[in-house]
Amino acid sequence: MVTGGGRAPGWVDEACVEWTKRIERHFAVRIVDKLPKLGTRARLVALDERGEERSSEGFAGLLEEGIRASAAPLVFVIGGPYGVAPEVAASAWKTVR
Repeated sequence: MVTGGGRAPGWVDEACVEWTKRIERHFAVRIVDKLPKLGTRARLVALDERGEERSSEGFAGLLEEGIRASAAPLVFVIGGPYGVAPEVAASAWKTVR
């Protein structure tokens, strides 16, 4: 999971901690501030206000689709107040809000 845009408000840090607790039972999670160099197989999911709206079940389906489609890692990028950078959006496998 990649967070960007500098120091996040406290509620964002709390949400990341809570989300990590929930998902790390099933997946390896690493939180970084800058997008690392990704292999060409990585599936980037942009979390952006302009993305497709998904229910909890829909988000679970996205995870399942990403896992079943490839052995490549899923990388989630959390957009800042203005969304994700255009180059991130352009390289995203999926964009959701």
